[in-house]
Amino acid sequence: MTLPVDGPMQASMINVELFYEPTALITLDDAPVRTLAEKPTGIISLNDFYGKANRVPISNNISANTTSYTFSPSSVPTYIAGYTDATFTINSGVYLYSTNTTIAALTISDWDIGDTITIINNGYIMGKGGDSYTFAVAGTPQAGGPAIKLLNNISLINNSYIGGGGGAGGNQSAGISGGGAGGGKGGDGVSLNSGGAGGLPGLAGSKGVAQQTGPAQQANTRILGTGGGGGRIMPGVGGIAGTGAGPTAAERAGGGGGAGGGGGYWALPVGGGGGGPPGAGGSAGSTGSTGTATGGVGGGGGWGAAGGNSDPAGGSNSLGGIGGKAINLNGYTATLTTPGTIYGAIS
Repeated sequence: MTLPVDGPMQASMINVELFYEPTALITLDDAPVRTLAEKPTGIISLNDFYGKANRVPISNNISANTTSYTFSPSSVPTYIAGYTDATFTINSGVYLYSTNTTIAALTISDWDIGDTITIINNGYIMGKGGDSYTFAVAGTPQAGGPAIKLLNNISLINNSYIGGGGGAGGNQSAGISGGGAGGGKGGDGVSLNSGGAGGLPGLAGSKGVAQQTGPAQQANTRILGTGGGGGRIMPGVGGIAGTGAGPTAAERAGGGGGAGGGGGYWALPVGGGGGGPPGAGGSAGSTGSTGTATGGVGGGGGWGAAGGNSDPAGGSNSLGGIGGKAINLNGYTATLTTPGTIYGAIS
């Protein structure tokens, strides 16, 4: 608590503020007493204690790339509930990132109502990008995950970048859409795990691969390229979309992005027809491009942005996954004293 600003000042009040027993014997010259009074030397009196509070400053920092860290009292020594001023710093060049769309890169939790929490970001805080799906079992495109999740109020000094993961591209006709920024995997096509892999911290995602379902001369054989993976580069550029150039061209594969991955392309070289042009991956903060004409798949969303839709839209798989939040407030507050660059919602 804080000592009163007026009225009688008693030694028992000072004792309680210092976590001593109220009747403990102290002198005004004791070091902890002088620290509380903010009078390290010289004459000291009871009047010097009005409005003073005994606070415990603690700090913690991340100096190496780390996944899904929870900053809580258990992560710091000398914690005193309700009296602690906690500071958490992400060092310059360090990536704090998530590998799961349901888990934030940074979670703040379990602090007492009287504590203060300050986050200083000099690095990169990244949510997980949404994964695309297989051709054979196309599912609803995955949404991106949050960068920060709050279960306490915080102050934020953002000297660098924070971004929610990008959503995966829509894939109504083929599961070869692009993965979202933040390591989202590109769509697999017809071979499991053939989509472009998500990028590691500071790297772009991988390009998809060319593949086909059977002999090129056989009716209904599909020749296609899988979706590109989303990267973990901030701000990052989206991957290029696959093309329809040549029946077996590797260019059908979606390009890996520094942000969202590009969508792949498919065709039926004998039976005729094929997918429409796919969407490119979104760059930082930008939605992935929408595929055009029937069968065109969406590109992965950039940081904090939705994936592009497939065309035509309307089915549960055709809409791109939504972008992840930069800060999931959960009813708490984030006071941005230095906003820096933030991709995604704060809500």
